[in-house]
Amino acid sequence: MKSITTIVLVVASLSFLSCSRPADRLSQEAAIPQLVLFQQSFVNYAWGYQNRGWFIDRDGYMKAYHVAGQGEQWHRALETGPDSGYIAQAGLEENYARSDRVIFRIPRNELNEKYGLISRAADGPYSPRARSAYDAGAVMFCAYLLDKDRGMYRQVLLSLSGDFSQFNENPDSQELEKWLMGLNRIYADSLAQDRRD
Repeated sequence: MKSITTIVLVVASLSFLSCSRPADRLSQEAAIPQLVLFQQSFVNYAWGYQNRGWFIDRDGYMKAYHVAGQGEQWHRALETGPDSGYIAQAGLEENYARSDRVIFRIPRNELNEKYGLISRAADGPYSPRARSAYDAGAVMFCAYLLDKDRGMYRQVLLSLSGDFSQFNENPDSQELEKWLMGLNRIYADSLAQDRRD
């Protein structure tokens, strides 16, 4: 009798777990309410147009992009006016849709932890922007926060280097930048591998 009770309990437990898995998955997906979380970009107009980098999305996929020509549509954050520092949701997600190669996948718990740092990093403070080179282009690491009411993402600068340099001095920003720079080595290795192939 005891073994029958044990079997019934095990089967009931397994049934409960299998029923709860879709709900668990939905709650994980709901934990990050925006598609695009992070971006690394390199843009240079000297010696021909170059625009390449990668995004990290809410599923943890790090995906590379390369924009071939200057005439191709690429959306940027606004630099002036009341929406300065914001990019239209549709525009950023259209940029993201141009990423065509998965480089790496970040584990869910790590992604959730880093996503939680973005809002704290968003308020800076920032170092002054300073000229640091000529014809070196711009390498930017940034994070995004979706403002659903405005239908726009707030671009959170973590660091800028190249022709100009600027850094977000917030400790959470520095943690994110260090993490993203580590991931950028994976991207650089993938480019080197592509050249060998």
